[in-house]
Amino acid sequence: MHGIHSARRTLRLSTDHHGAVRRAEIRGIVNSVTALFFLLAGWCALLAGFDIRSRRLPNPLTLTGALGVLAYAAAAGQLGAALRGAALLAIPYLVLHLLRPAALGAGDVKLAVGLGAAAALGGAQTWIWSALAAPLFTAAIAIGLLLGQPVTTPIFRNARTSGRPLFPARARSPGGPITAVPHGPSMCAATLLGLALW
Repeated sequence: MHGIHSARRTLRLSTDHHGAVRRAEIRGIVNSVTALFFLLAGWCALLAGFDIRSRRLPNPLTLTGALGVLAYAAAAGQLGAALRGAALLAIPYLVLHLLRPAALGAGDVKLAVGLGAAAALGGAQTWIWSALAAPLFTAAIAIGLLLGQPVTTPIFRNARTSGRPLFPARARSPGGPITAVPHGPSMCAATLLGLALW
């Protein structure tokens, strides 16, 4: 009987020790993922600031961030998923950029590599959310800017007579001339929101 109690006590101590080790491992993982999320958010904030101010996304920032996300994915054993996510987002952006360079800049294509990879690390639902929400966010901003302007010229032109699309690719900022709406901030916001929600 004493042997059974001793074995139970040893098993309980062993289980407690392994449980404590496992909880410590989980805390370490959560802390590192949280730190990486805030690092990604800082990178996105920096890029969004550049895009809003200058309508440009600097190559050193977009490419360094993309390499950082891919390096993390490789270390986590998820490089394949990250590469698929990057390609699935960047290729349509590249096609759109080649067809209509004024509608989507090359910086947005390069940003899609890093953000597509990051969203893919969050899973399929995160990636789909990020890919679909970004253009919707940009469209909502453009519509808001258009609605905030006094109507001095027709917004919708006749495509048959002018050769221009029915919907403008540009919007007016309050009190200013027609300007392009930067897409980078919407891409960043959609990805961060997707990663935070899922």
